[in-house]
Amino acid sequence: MRTLTRQLVAVLGRGVVPTADPIATADDVGLVRGDGCFDAMRVLGGGSGAVVENLDDHLVRFAASAATLDLSFDPDAWRALIADAVAAWKPAPEAVLKLVLTRGPESTPGVPTGFLTITELDLPAMHRARTVGLAVRTMNRGYASDTFTDAPWLLGGAKLLSYAVNAAAKREAGRHGDDDALFVSADGYALEAPTAAVIVLRDGVLITTRPGATGILDSITVRQLFAGASAEGVETRYALIPTDDLFTADGVWLASSIRGVAAVKRLDGRELAVDVDWHRRITDWSGFGGIGVAHDELLYAASVLTDSPDAARTVRGLVAARCQAHLAAGGTVDELAADLRVGLAAARQLANDEWPDLR
Repeated sequence: MRTLTRQLVAVLGRGVVPTADPIATADDVGLVRGDGCFDAMRVLGGGSGAVVENLDDHLVRFAASAATLDLSFDPDAWRALIADAVAAWKPAPEAVLKLVLTRGPESTPGVPTGFLTITELDLPAMHRARTVGLAVRTMNRGYASDTFTDAPWLLGGAKLLSYAVNAAAKREAGRHGDDDALFVSADGYALEAPTAAVIVLRDGVLITTRPGATGILDSITVRQLFAGASAEGVETRYALIPTDDLFTADGVWLASSIRGVAAVKRLDGRELAVDVDWHRRITDWSGFGGIGVAHDELLYAASVLTDSPDAARTVRGLVAARCQAHLAAGGTVDELAADLRVGLAAARQLANDEWPDLR
């Protein structure tokens, strides 16, 4: 687990608080039992020019998770807290906004604990996943693909705090030299990754695992991607995907709101097909083309091709400043993406002039 570079914390009823301040009691059942839910989304920039991606969709899903757990949820309070936190966040190219709601202290029943964090993302790691792809290991989730049918007590489709199994799966994947895991059902179907949905391309059709009886999360990134694909005449489908079909597909991707879309280049040690053109199209439809790619390229120019931390900080600041100024002036994200692409050569030249070891 990497060291956090920068983080902001805000608490319902209190607002933004110092990062080291206590925010929960020792008997909070979210901590001791994992009884709670969360959601997460990207933040581009900061302050008055910040863009919180798909905020409405994430709040709806967050509220649905809370309802599944019978937790009270005040959308207006959360919107106000998010607005205060984002306004206080110093601009960064990309950050993750995480919303957390627990059942609260066992000693004071009925008083939920709600807080959020904004954490700067590790852009070099994001760049590698988005552009180089992932090696993935399949892992049996231990239940059939229809286990969650008529079983609301299993909390299917909710984004729960109890992520210990998900974290263990990623560690197990790492022990095999892989980057991520993909859960499969006991009856042989692909489900989801610990923090991402799976997308398969076969004969020009994009397919993802259907939620509902499978218990998987309804992916906002997949919904956005499918809407963009459908608008261009590409067929999309929710279905059960046999695990064996992954090895013969025309392409396999993992999609999430934070990492974006990453091609699966190797599965269980076997190389998979990666279609570069389809990868570009899927990345664009998911909202991680344009500005996201430009951010990655700018940071890559300074912090991946050189070992200088000063280069990374400077280019990170250049990106943040350009985003802040452009969006504050009423510019669109699409215009900003084009602007950043035009500025990429200049940014690389700047890095090369100031850090001659750039190679």
